[in-house]
Amino acid sequence: MPPALLALLERVRGTSFTQSENTEQARAALQRALEIAEANQVEYEAGHALRALAKLWALRGDPVEAAAAGKAASTIFGRLGVDESVMP
Repeated sequence: MPPALLALLERVRGTSFTQSENTEQARAALQRALEIAEANQVEYEAGHALRALAKLWALRGDPVEAAAAGKAASTIFGRLGVDESVMP
């Protein structure tokens, strides 16, 4: 399976855990998505994993981690020319 697809599937899994408020499993899945994306230079998926982690950290009440992950995601998307204003 291509690394981009593996990272996407882990991100979707992590987002599902976030929505069900299972924050520890969400963190593990999203961190794995980020690791897969970074190890395989799939920057777009790394950006999405970081955005999802930022939302998770905010939900868990950690604004410092949320801001750091959000900033890292924005840096990646900026480098790729992705307009974050159109993202959900």
